[in-house]
Amino acid sequence: MIQSAKIIPVILAGGQGIRLWPTSTPDLPKQFIPLKVGGTTFENAIKRIHNQDVFETPVIICARQNIGIVELLTHGMNARIICEPLGRNTAPACCIGSLAAQESGGESAVMLIMPADHYISDIALFEDTVRTATAAAQSRKIVTFGIRPEFGCTEYGYIERGENIGNGVYQVRSFTEKPRVKAAQSYFKNGNYYWNSGIFLVRADRVLNEMKTYQSDILLYAREAWKNMQIMDGHRLLPLGIFEKLPKISFDYAIMENTSAACVAEASFKWQDLGGWDALMEFLPPEPLAS
Repeated sequence: MIQSAKIIPVILAGGQGIRLWPTSTPDLPKQFIPLKVGGTTFENAIKRIHNQDVFETPVIICARQNIGIVELLTHGMNARIICEPLGRNTAPACCIGSLAAQESGGESAVMLIMPADHYISDIALFEDTVRTATAAAQSRKIVTFGIRPEFGCTEYGYIERGENIGNGVYQVRSFTEKPRVKAAQSYFKNGNYYWNSGIFLVRADRVLNEMKTYQSDILLYAREAWKNMQIMDGHRLLPLGIFEKLPKISFDYAIMENTSAACVAEASFKWQDLGGWDALMEFLPPEPLAS
């Protein structure tokens, strides 16, 4: 068995939630909006990596204008906060996160890359799923977590699973982005498809190698931005002049739909992506009644 090591969480908190304007704004995006169930989805993400026997202190990638609230919500954690001067989607953020993970954990450091705008209620089940998939990640697979569909949703991407490689981890056969209704209903009934959670478990060197192969511009400018970042109050500020050269592209499009290392682990936990109004309104505090 591969020797176990602590996992480095990389929390992607730089999104602006523009589809949810005006509730979500650049100064207070959806991941920092309080929910009915208490706290924010960002705080929910922090709670998921609380077990210090499993996880190192997190790397948090956020927008520069949100540094204050990130500092407040991570007080006492000793988190490594990296500030983006503008949004460039998840592929550049994952590349920067990999450079940060290598800095503290070496080339073979295993990262858990999580968007900050998801809600997962059962932390124990989440941790169990991560533990189960860790061996695959250590063996240089890129593991994403698939959510068993509850209905034929057209708002999520879908993953088709292929060969079982052990411990409930499968090779990825195909990705489909936000299918039409008929296809979504077919995937729901099929049994071999999952909703794509956008959560990844992967070695830092695997991400950087895949970037070199498929997205060399991202790797080039991310390394340059990392080399030229400023340190202010203990936080890393990435330079605008270099960072704006990075393409705006998701990690799914940039890497997962190209790599031969993509795998999917079936999640045992309940998951909610608060990307649309229907999902968000389930969690927002109710409006006060007029007096």
